[in-house]
Amino acid sequence: MSFVQRIDFMKWRHLLMAVSAAMVIGSIALLFTRGLNLGLDFTGGTLIEVHSVEDIVLEDARATLTGTQFEGAVLQHFGSSHDMVVRVAPQSDIEADQVGQQLFETLHAGMPQ
Repeated sequence: MSFVQRIDFMKWRHLLMAVSAAMVIGSIALLFTRGLNLGLDFTGGTLIEVHSVEDIVLEDARATLTGTQFEGAVLQHFGSSHDMVVRVAPQSDIEADQVGQQLFETLHAGMPQ
């Protein structure tokens, strides 16, 4: 009694090579058209975590930052609706250690606690 099953993988080699080549070419095309998505680690900037006893409404926080030097900041919830992460691009006119304090003051002045 023999349980050897022979699968002819080589029969599909040309088709699978074409699929593989198409995926490589597509990946290279996407790399040149869309570029790399460089996160905060590569672009620099500041990451600030904000916690509130009340729910944080991201639209209100974005409206508070509109018209300030932090207008381009990326805001998103993490953990719960009481927690928010703010990613701020590098600021040329502010020292890096002052960015968090100024952002906190801006959000605190424009939003309910």
